[in-house]
Amino acid sequence: MTYHQKSQGKSLRVVVEALLKALAGKLMLVHFARIEKQSLRQVCLELYGVSPPLMILDTFVMAKRKLDRSDIAYDPQELRLSALRHKHNLPNYFAHNALNDAIATAELLLVQQKIGATKLKNLL
Repeated sequence: MTYHQKSQGKSLRVVVEALLKALAGKLMLVHFARIEKQSLRQVCLELYGVSPPLMILDTFVMAKRKLDRSDIAYDPQELRLSALRHKHNLPNYFAHNALNDAIATAELLLVQQKIGATKLKNLL
């Protein structure tokens, strides 16, 4: 990000308030939630003095649970979003782009859901 791009952006408070309003009563779908959780909680603690309750569904955790239940040693790299997508024959996307990562994670969830035949309420 350039200084010019940064100067054209909105304040952190405005962006976080919009995000929290958009998330109110909704489930956040992510792959490797620790990043989102820590970042959002830290920012909210700085801005408001409290961290919000977050409902998060994490495709990383879903995949890890499945591998852990298999009781077979695995390489942690197998849990990367791109590796899981490759394993399920999903297309490659340019990574670390918010929209691409969101679509990639949603598609992975659909495959994980189909394979596990699990109801969403059981995943939370």
